[in-house]
Amino acid sequence: MEKNGENITINGPDNLKFGIDEFGNLSNDKNKKITKILKKEIMNEAVKWCEENIKGFNVSVNTDEQGNIIITGNCYIDDPNIEMLPYRIHKVEGNFSVCGDATVPRVMRLKSLNNFPRIVTGNFKINLNHELTSLAGGPVEVGGYYNCAHCNLKNL
Repeated sequence: MEKNGENITINGPDNLKFGIDEFGNLSNDKNKKITKILKKEIMNEAVKWCEENIKGFNVSVNTDEQGNIIITGNCYIDDPNIEMLPYRIHKVEGNFSVCGDATVPRVMRLKSLNNFPRIVTGNFKINLNHELTSLAGGPVEVGGYYNCAHCNLKNL
């Protein structure tokens, strides 16, 4: 963030390395304005990331009134190098998978379920993620089956 008089520049979520002290010298109105801009900027980045990386037929990415990301459709992530999701997804209305394929064979490299959807209304598949050791951060509600076979889980 750079302050030049009344102009404030925000470089995006990857460059947001300032602490809350940066806001201390600003008025409440400016604090609210900057916070709103930051939230909108981060939400736009999150939606863009989801649209570019979450695949499937007829998948849509939206936000609700609270700013939660809602994905509609059966979807998957097929990037074998992804270790965790960079943005929180609240809900997937359909199936969601980030898993390897034993027939290819391809193993995924998830290390954490942080930022994974809290709710998946269909099936949730994370099988063949050998570096995954915990289900912490994963969905708390799954409408179908929860497949975590062939992961190196040490705790649930």
